[in-house]
Amino acid sequence: MIQGSEAVPDEVQAWMLRYIESVRWREAKSGPPHSYTVRKWDSRPGRFEEAVTVIRRYGHPEHFYSETYIYMTIGKLKYWTMGAPVGETIIINRAGKETSYGAGGGEPIAQAISPTEASIR
Repeated sequence: MIQGSEAVPDEVQAWMLRYIESVRWREAKSGPPHSYTVRKWDSRPGRFEEAVTVIRRYGHPEHFYSETYIYMTIGKLKYWTMGAPVGETIIINRAGKETSYGAGGGEPIAQAISPTEASIR
């Protein structure tokens, strides 16, 4: 169910699934199709930071244009942050797991799939 560079313990998988189902997500109005959640939208102390930590511990590197970030695939979606320290991270992004943002600063190498479209597939 959850794919990353390291085996994800069952209890971590269950927690992460509950977390992503419990937070508010907003469709991005710019850039490739994706949605995001914001730290301040979660009133439960520590949960956002824990989700960021899980993504970074169990995720895998992928290109985002000229940058490389850590992504975690959960079901048909992948989740990532933009690499700031955990305490400074304010957004978790998600998109269809087939979405690719290119390598080396070029155009996306595959058509982006919106999170809404991915959840239907």
